[in-house]
Amino acid sequence: GPSQSAKPSFEPSAEDALTPEDVEEIFGDEVYEANSSYAMTMNWIVNEDSRQLKRTSPNFVQRLVLALLHYSTGGHEWKRKRFLTDEHECEWYGITCNRNGVVQSIAMSQNNMIGSIPSELSMLSLLKKID
Repeated sequence: GPSQSAKPSFEPSAEDALTPEDVEEIFGDEVYEANSSYAMTMNWIVNEDSRQLKRTSPNFVQRLVLALLHYSTGGHEWKRKRFLTDEHECEWYGITCNRNGVVQSIAMSQNNMIGSIPSELSMLSLLKKID
């Protein structure tokens, strides 16, 4: 009979897969400090995030910085936990994006945040408002 052609693989190839070094390039070597919010963010985006972004994905830095916000402000204690889901980060609780999927505002005032807002939020170039 006809031979079965190999199914195309949608697994990212090894050279495309995100590495800790990709995250270090953005956040610096704090990503290697055990249990720091930076280390937790790196672990999440490299090992747990089902979206498997690449370093070159247009929303990589944005997703990374929002994950850092979560880990820096006690995200496990937030009232509304729809954050770090496998959805696009524009769908996460409190996040508003423009039609190009770029974050414009973050509304978290009622969400039981603790700790401090990371300065890396300045990397979100179109962010106009955080409350």
